[in-house]
Amino acid sequence: MNTNPILDSLRNASSLLRIANNELYRPSEDTVLLCTCQSTKNAVIEFLKSYLLEKKVKSISKNSLENLLAECCKVDSGFKSIDIACFGCKTQEENCVGSYCLETSKVSECFAKAKVVEEFVLAKLKVHPKDLE
Repeated sequence: MNTNPILDSLRNASSLLRIANNELYRPSEDTVLLCTCQSTKNAVIEFLKSYLLEKKVKSISKNSLENLLAECCKVDSGFKSIDIACFGCKTQEENCVGSYCLETSKVSECFAKAKVVEEFVLAKLKVHPKDLE
């Protein structure tokens, strides 16, 4: 079976966003915000890594959101329009457990930004969202 690692990575990122979305729309007493937070952050990481993989960037020094976005900006200045300031964990390489992950409004803001990143990366790579289902 011949697979495309970039499409596989994009599918994984898209799947993580679906998990986060489903979690956000559960009744508040059933929502696990840390799961939503981590799925959202990991989706953005996967989208950015997928872009860099497609562009054959091999010198990715660290896997923090901030570093990955900086690498993407080196390849395409259009990435400078993406503001990840809402991610309190943008400099961390490991999963975060800070209090900012436990507020619905904060997690929703990060999720909305992740959707922007998804649309931007898919447009840059000329991948239709239906191709990731």
